[in-house]
Amino acid sequence: MLLLRGQRFSRYVQRFARRLATRWALLLVLPLVGLMLGLAMPAATEIEFGQRDGGPPRLLAAEFHDTWSTLWLVSADDLDGSRTRLADVPHAPGWDVEAATAPDRSVAAVLSLPPGSWDAKTQAALDLVTERGARRLATGLDLTGGVVWSDDGEHLLARRGNSLLALGADSGEELGRWSPPSVSGPYGVAMRHDRIWAVTIDAWGSTLSELALTNGRVAVLSRTRIADGATRDWALSADGSLLAFGVQRGADLSVRVAALADRQPEGELLLSSASGSAARMAVPDIAAGDGIPNSAAPVWRSDGGLQFGSWHDAGDEDGFVLPLSWDAGGDWLAVRSFSGSGPGDPGEERAAVQRPDGSLSTSTDGNLRLFGWWHE
Repeated sequence: MLLLRGQRFSRYVQRFARRLATRWALLLVLPLVGLMLGLAMPAATEIEFGQRDGGPPRLLAAEFHDTWSTLWLVSADDLDGSRTRLADVPHAPGWDVEAATAPDRSVAAVLSLPPGSWDAKTQAALDLVTERGARRLATGLDLTGGVVWSDDGEHLLARRGNSLLALGADSGEELGRWSPPSVSGPYGVAMRHDRIWAVTIDAWGSTLSELALTNGRVAVLSRTRIADGATRDWALSADGSLLAFGVQRGADLSVRVAALADRQPEGELLLSSASGSAARMAVPDIAAGDGIPNSAAPVWRSDGGLQFGSWHDAGDEDGFVLPLSWDAGGDWLAVRSFSGSGPGDPGEERAAVQRPDGSLSTSTDGNLRLFGWWHE
């Protein structure tokens, strides 16, 4: 069960370990002292709603309690200021929710383990939540598989068993499914038009598959081995030519960038850490090198550059942040802020937002978790 308080930073890895699903896959994820961590459609849910109160830019956040989580809309420049209570989501004791905001409208997809349930891999429910209400889209899903919006907001990617589902975002209708020949379930990365990207992890490493959804059928277009071990935090570039992701080897974490087959980028890639430092470097070969050491949580910037979190070696300056996502205008960056020096000493975690001037707006609420930007 997830922990409510304490080192939420270490909770990330515990959540990720559960997502690997099988015993041998779990062995790939050594206990990191630190980093990060359906078919029926009932007419109504037990979610309770509040009134709108706040202004843009806003983010969707969740405040965890043992048997429910409160969804808030919070202001980017003052996370502890005036909030809008979006909904109270009841869930099984100790199980947090997973959520993602739509790219083009005021709605969130929320995965939870309903009260009375006990198996996060087979009993999760998916709800569509707006400021006016909630609607259940699907049940029998895998909470640990997460939920991903398509770029046009028309589809959702979720996992049921060993299959990745493409669901209609408004209806919950299953529009296609992919069951890879692997003992671990696939993780949805992105969906653009009829193209889907997904990652599978097995005993030999991590593989990215590009899929095509056509008339309810999902066909594999290409498969690219991106690492020889466990990966996470996959982020596809805007043109689909590059995949940034985190690699874990024991307690060592690094960010790598893979150039995908038949879409080799021209020139060099602009890299920028969350501290604002920037440098140009050639895209690392997908089969060589250790990537960018002491780094994690890559996200693509609005200008096509790559943002990531980094930390110093033990004994150096304390404090680091891990990026979550940019707002639509590319001015505000949602992050997770840590007071420690790195994964071995994460310190306290707080939700935070990097303002356009580079300063941080940090919440004092250790139970608050940011999920994404709310589109007004």
